[in-house]
Amino acid sequence: MKIDGIAFNKKNLYRQNISPLSDTVNLRNIKTARERKRKNIESEKEIFAEARGIEKKRGDKSRPIPAGHALVQHSVSQKNKKFSSEMISQPFLFGWLFYLKQIKKLAAFGFAALALLIVVPAVFTVQQEASQKGKVLGVSVEGYHSLRNAQQSISAADLKESGADFQLAAQNFSSARNQIESANMGIWKIIGELPVDTPVSAAQNLLGAGENISLAGECFAKVLDNFTELNSPNPSISSTGQTLSQKENSLTGALAKSQNDINQTIFYLEKTNEYIQQVNSSYLPEEIRPRTEDLKVSLPILNGALKSFTEDIPILLEIMGHQRSQKYLLLFQNNQEIRATGGFIGSYGVVDIENGELKNIFVEGIYNIDGQLNEKIIPPRPIQKISTAWSMHDANWFADFPTSARKTASFYEKTGGPTVDGVIAITPAVVQKLLVLTGPIAMPEYGVTISADNFVAETQKQVEDLYDKELNRPKKFLADLLPKIIEEISKESASFDRWLNLLDIFEESLQEKSLIFYSRDEKVEKSIIKRGWGGEIKSAAGDYLSVINSNINGYKTDGVIEEEIIHQAEIQTDGSIIVTVKIRRAHRGGNSEYNWHNRVNSDYLRIYTPYGSELLEAKGHTWQDYDPPIDYQSYGFKTDPEVAKIESSMFIDPDNGTHIFTESGKTVFGNWVYVSPGEEVEMLYRYKLPFKIDFGNGAEPADKYSLLIQKQPGSPGSKFSSTVKYPQEWKVIFGNENFETILDKDKFWGVVFERAE
Repeated sequence: MKIDGIAFNKKNLYRQNISPLSDTVNLRNIKTARERKRKNIESEKEIFAEARGIEKKRGDKSRPIPAGHALVQHSVSQKNKKFSSEMISQPFLFGWLFYLKQIKKLAAFGFAALALLIVVPAVFTVQQEASQKGKVLGVSVEGYHSLRNAQQSISAADLKESGADFQLAAQNFSSARNQIESANMGIWKIIGELPVDTPVSAAQNLLGAGENISLAGECFAKVLDNFTELNSPNPSISSTGQTLSQKENSLTGALAKSQNDINQTIFYLEKTNEYIQQVNSSYLPEEIRPRTEDLKVSLPILNGALKSFTEDIPILLEIMGHQRSQKYLLLFQNNQEIRATGGFIGSYGVVDIENGELKNIFVEGIYNIDGQLNEKIIPPRPIQKISTAWSMHDANWFADFPTSARKTASFYEKTGGPTVDGVIAITPAVVQKLLVLTGPIAMPEYGVTISADNFVAETQKQVEDLYDKELNRPKKFLADLLPKIIEEISKESASFDRWLNLLDIFEESLQEKSLIFYSRDEKVEKSIIKRGWGGEIKSAAGDYLSVINSNINGYKTDGVIEEEIIHQAEIQTDGSIIVTVKIRRAHRGGNSEYNWHNRVNSDYLRIYTPYGSELLEAKGHTWQDYDPPIDYQSYGFKTDPEVAKIESSMFIDPDNGTHIFTESGKTVFGNWVYVSPGEEVEMLYRYKLPFKIDFGNGAEPADKYSLLIQKQPGSPGSKFSSTVKYPQEWKVIFGNENFETILDKDKFWGVVFERAE
């Protein structure tokens, strides 16, 4: 027999010799106030009746199929849900949506768990009376319906009723568990101790899980209710009639108020996990066992995520301006002209966030603010090729984003701008993803409609060729487009799914490093780094590699550059390691309709390696001497301390002209690379690592080689491959000596060796 796609094997289901159950499912505790859900309940009763093999017309009393196998899983993402989006009023999207994502995971878990909890009737023992089993089944089914009702109420944003449903479900499951305990107490007295591994204990533990997941759901409903109060007709009055301050009635106020209920949710989920972990799946039908084992794995993961989130709530409140308004500097980095942290800063913006809402947003071209810089600062040597002085548009020079962010904010303040609380860097890839979400955006004043497909090309045409030459504001197009995208995302008709999809965009963009955060607040910055949102140069216990390109007067050619990185680590018999890195860059322009794709790509390439690495060979690059464009001292230019620290450590290899220096705790090899349209070049670097594979004096049975490879922000993802070669007498006991991937995010891999005796 199949019900809802599940095949049932009677031999397995009835190996416990279950006797007949009552034909009637007792739903007497379903409140009449829920009559509006009656049709759903009645249809489910029929499903349960079918599952139990009851044929009312014939009065068949044959052995039933347990009701739980007819359960249909439902999630909060069902098509007819009506979660109100009006509660969201131009929020600081990332913090808010990250929070909602955790809630969605909780809800999805809770209602998937129902498929497990209703199988309790299948594990009753022969010692139980048929009438007792009927009572337990009835109460269990009532608990099931209460949970289903709660789910439907949440989907309809009827959170008060969902809380009552969750509470009733908890009572029903608790009652069923008590009845099983009472029915088997006599047996336990004879045995002299409580059996811990029986079908009865499995049933009790499942019902205990049902009780606690229901209590978690009740707390979950309270959390959501805090946010629906933002949507009340009189927003200054809460649903309890209490007067709310503007801060309390804000997005961050609701988040702060929810902390206790979130902690209670975690507590009940932990109790749920305790019960689930004690369930012996061998007493369950084969069809149900995988769900049990999945829950044993997924529950701790979910709880860990929620606990981690609660630790971050104070940080999120700080980022979203709960205690005081936050001002962020936005950097719009064009990765068609790649730079160390993502791309050339063609435009910038300033945004104020207070209580989770965007209060002000301003966007303009970078040269407008650069023109107000009076202080004269010596730029890094490669920048001097195109600019005598250093300014904000070239300030993201350092591969470590926190360093570049601090430098960019410093330049902004030197132009007369206010002190900012943080910096957010964005590449066009983020905007393209947002346009997939919003759909095309009409720009009638420019005679064009912008979509994800044409955004990069149309924006490039507007800022390069079609802008008003008299007004001379080539970046005005982007400044006009961004508010329209934000308005489309934030409008009241936006669905709840859209907000969750927006979170997916942010999560993906953060992993790809097309979206990066920096905060001046030390605690907030530590949390950002911990989450992997900060774009920092990371430390590594083993080998490390990051290939960083900086387009210097190479036009917008990085949009047609394909890069491949081939890495090989060769371990010598003494354990020392020689690394060879080949970098192939192919220029696919030359015949493009866009002139900026048909120019030479001029790139200052930096290879970041473990500190102390020794360069053995470098070739394929262009040897280029350094000559300062002016006498900086005579003209009174200031020296930047970060640049001075790097350049004072620089050594130029006399054999190949490679710049060797220290930056962000790494040894860096730098060279100029030029690729003409239609051509391909290959650079090669060989260097010795500053550490060895060491088995000790025979006491250590194994050692490892590992590599952390960091993706350049803004890069679409280079093709990457790595190979480890090692002495013949060694044996790989873990891992694989070959690794291939696309660098769409940072990657880590390793191999563990054992030396033959």
